[in-house]
Amino acid sequence: MPDRSLKGILELFERQAEDELNLLSDTGPEFFTTPHLLRLRGQWEVKNTLFQFFQQITMLVVAVSPIWIVLALLLLWLKWLILALAIALLFPLSFVFYFLGLWFMQKVFRGRGHLEVVGRVIGEELERRRKR
Repeated sequence: MPDRSLKGILELFERQAEDELNLLSDTGPEFFTTPHLLRLRGQWEVKNTLFQFFQQITMLVVAVSPIWIVLALLLLWLKWLILALAIALLFPLSFVFYFLGLWFMQKVFRGRGHLEVVGRVIGEELERRRKR
């Protein structure tokens, strides 16, 4: 059961405010100074690079998963039953890893769309301030 006391609510707000990029998307860029926005753009670039890296890894795992079945069938044909079974078990584990990766990326990065919106908001605000 969630903690509904004042202390629990304040701790929840503190945890949510720790991620400044999420705070930026929730409140808007007008509450941040220009140097702070420049620092946030650097954080966004790091977070976006990490997201792309994790996305490539999860896609690679799921793309390679059919190879486990082909390899298991080949080993089964060669009568290496135990090794064929072990390799065949990698097929469903690949999908488990893929879905855990998707869950992790959604939990940590809030998804690709969120990152794109935050990057666009930071860029537009910095451009608007530069023109002033």
